[in-house]
Amino acid sequence: MILQPTHNFHLVMFVDADFAGMWRHENSKLRNFALSHSRYIITCCGCPINWVSKLQPEVAVSTTESECVALSMGSRELIHLRCLVIELHKHSLFSAPLEKPFFMTRTSTLETSNIYEDNASCVILAHNEGT
Repeated sequence: MILQPTHNFHLVMFVDADFAGMWRHENSKLRNFALSHSRYIITCCGCPINWVSKLQPEVAVSTTESECVALSMGSRELIHLRCLVIELHKHSLFSAPLEKPFFMTRTSTLETSNIYEDNASCVILAHNEGT
């Protein structure tokens, strides 16, 4: 696979989770088999910069809950990366050799980040400002 960065610093995150992925009746008493997996990938300029797949710390009671936990984990990392890119840009820490491969100059802007989540209930909860 050949990665070809785009010309803008656009951060995009794709999130997914499985609900109690290893749970089966024969091992139903073992807590670790009931844990869900969080997975997310964050791309910048169209290229992956962060990929995570890990067990969630607590047992989720629904697919929506496991997806919300994954979304929360990924969003915190996305915010951290956005702040890092903004600080690097603000302090002009992209030297000449880095400007060409990353296409970032002093006039480049960091666009709004997109988050893609496939669970409709989780998306509704994420957009609900009252909770």
